[in-house]
Amino acid sequence: MNRALDLNEGAQTAFVHDQSKYAGYFGGVGAGKTFAGIARGLKWSLQPKPDGTFHPPRGVIVASSYRVLKDNVVPVLQEIIGITGLADWD
Repeated sequence: MNRALDLNEGAQTAFVHDQSKYAGYFGGVGAGKTFAGIARGLKWSLQPKPDGTFHPPRGVIVASSYRVLKDNVVPVLQEIIGITGLADWD
């Protein structure tokens, strides 16, 4: 599909575009925390690496348990990958 992500105005957009090394996004159920966290992680992971220096792994996606990861996080990750066209998951 190859299109930009549509972020909710306000806290979600501010979190994803925050240039700080560390940032937090707190909200209730359905506030878009998982979507925003994945979007921010992908944004940072896709930044170009300067030549001539070592760069460790650029990101990680975690959850409180395997079940939460499998049932809640992975489907959102697959949705974002599909929207942005970063990979073909079919």
